[in-house]
Order: sequence, then C-alpha cells, then structure tokens
Amino acid sequence: MPRQEETREPGRYSFHYSREERLNAASEQLKRRLGPQSFFRKYRGPLFILLDVLVLAGMFGIYLFLTGDQSTVGLPGYAVTMSGVEFGAQGLVVVRITQLDEHPSFAGSIVTAEVSLDGTDLSAAEKDVMPTRKGRERIFRFVLEPLPGTKTSQSGASSGASRGSRNSFQVTGTVTVEDQSRTLHAPLKPE
Repeated sequence: MPRQEETREPGRYSFHYSREERLNAASEQLKRRLGPQSFFRKYRGPLFILLDVLVLAGMFGIYLFLTGDQSTVGLPGYAVTMSGVEFGAQGLVVVRITQLDEHPSFAGSIVTAEVSLDGTDLSAAEKDVMPTRKGRERIFRFVLEPLPGTKTSQSGASSGASRGSRNSFQVTGTVTVEDQSRTLHAPLKPE
C-alpha cells in the first residue's frame, strides 16, 4: 500500500501507520528491547502461576510428611499398624505388630495393646508375646460394643447403624513393650 500523507483538513481525516517504518526509525536500544524476548520474559505470568502451584504442592508434601499416617507407628525393629471397621453396633479393631529386623531388642517380650473409642468409655486390652522371627506378626483383635448412637434389637443383632449425621468414630490405640509406648489413631470406617 503506498504511503499516504496525513491530512488535517476539516471533514477529511486520514492517518497512515506502518509498524515496519516505525521500527526502522527506532533507536538501537529500543530495537534490542523489542527484539526476540527470552523465554522467562515472554511467559512471565504463567511461570509465576506454575511457581505458585509448585510451592503449594511442596507445602502440602511437607504437611503430609510431618503429620504422616497416625495409624502406623514404629518400635525399634517392628512396625505397628491399627485399623478399624464399624460393623453394625460393633467396632472391630485390629492391631498388627510385624517384626522387621532379624534380631530386634524386644523379641519375646510381653506386649500390651489397648484400644479405646474416643469420647466414650469403650475400651479393651490384651497382652501377648512379641514376635521372635523376622516377618512374623502378632495380631490383636478387639470388639468394641455397643457403639454410641447405634440401635440393637432384643437378640443383640444390629438393626442398622442409624447415627444420623454424626461423624465417624475415632479409635486410639496404645502399644506398650517394656519401657517403650506408642500411640496410634485411626478412624472406625463404616462397613
């Protein structure tokens, strides 16, 4: 398109703009700034968003690492886990002690496992001997009944767990061997 002169006559306004002409007339300093941009300058906004997401993911990972799974704890040479399920009007809880080392310090010692339903007076305890060989387990099974807010029929069988909108139950367990004691927390999952 041929270049047209600018006019300012009344009733006849025209203006010509050419980016190429304007860039050719620019100084060297301006040409360097307008030239090809680095990746970080070109995508500054999305990079800040990506950085924010990475920082949040890192913070969440640190939170998970620090809080950990409270239904699994360790004793020297052993792993202790606890899980529970709500079955009608009963709470069924399992505490499992697994020997991890070949020669742990507590092999053959007496272990006491206690569980209680948080916010209630339901509790149970058992004693047994720690496992003595690597890979062996000692399993404690507890029945906590009747769970608060559940209905039971005359025969003792469950007629449905109608607790309304109450949150799930939490179980606290304590495992004690000699002078070592560990506390576990786990939800009582609905059946």
